[in-house]
Amino acid sequence: MKQRAPDRCGLAAGYASDDDDGHYDDDGVGDEGSGRARGRPRWRPPQGFGDLPGDRAGGQRPSGEATVDYAVRQHAAGPSRHKVRFLDVLLAPPGRPFVPRPSPAQTKPRPSSFEQHCALLRRRPRRGAEGNKPKSDLQHLQESHRFLRSAEDDDGSWESRLAQRYYERLFKEYVICDLAGYKQGEVGFRWRTEAEVLQGRGQFSCGHKRCSKSTSCLQSYEVDFKYKEVGVKKRVLVKARLCEGCAYKLHYRHIRAERRRRRRVSKEGPPEAKRCKREGP
Repeated sequence: MKQRAPDRCGLAAGYASDDDDGHYDDDGVGDEGSGRARGRPRWRPPQGFGDLPGDRAGGQRPSGEATVDYAVRQHAAGPSRHKVRFLDVLLAPPGRPFVPRPSPAQTKPRPSSFEQHCALLRRRPRRGAEGNKPKSDLQHLQESHRFLRSAEDDDGSWESRLAQRYYERLFKEYVICDLAGYKQGEVGFRWRTEAEVLQGRGQFSCGHKRCSKSTSCLQSYEVDFKYKEVGVKKRVLVKARLCEGCAYKLHYRHIRAERRRRRRVSKEGPPEAKRCKREGP
């Protein structure tokens, strides 16, 4: 039976060295089946011989069970944004089910489109001390809304189209009144919305916005409404349905003027008597 020739060099294949820092095994025991002669010294390389930077892992290595569990979770967790982190697997208490920690993207609420728009505008260079504060859709609607719209109010902008869509959804048979400043003659009117029509507000109940629950002694009134809008004086005839108390507020200035006239007449007498005093006997 032929035996393999013994190795002439004890260096590992693929390494070369000029130093002789290694040591020889001189125990006189050969390796069985390796073809090495018995009693021949065997050279062993020093610790870390031939290692490249990064080959040796530093720090504490995880156990084999933790490594296998982490690999299984990585392959079974689905997309990368749902995968668990290796540190969470190592820090999980033993004997308890692992609960993945939510990522910052999952815990942080997603901003709305308007908030993203405001964040982009804050990055722009500001002009002046206050800067350009963006307006909401409600503010644009309040600026573009008209009590009675005409073809001149539609300039083709998206603000006017927004106001036109809102104007078409209003019901223009009865109005809702705001009589808070009735003593100063400041009275406001607006058209009813669909929800108010379904509730019967302004027709089967009082049309004053602060007296909508009153349903007794309702009367319809045609009001010559004079108002100023966008620097232009306008005039329109509207219909309001009010209770007795709110009707007094609506006609408060006319009632007060009539009472003053009657008091003046009662003091000075009728106009015929006054004319006779001036002409004399």
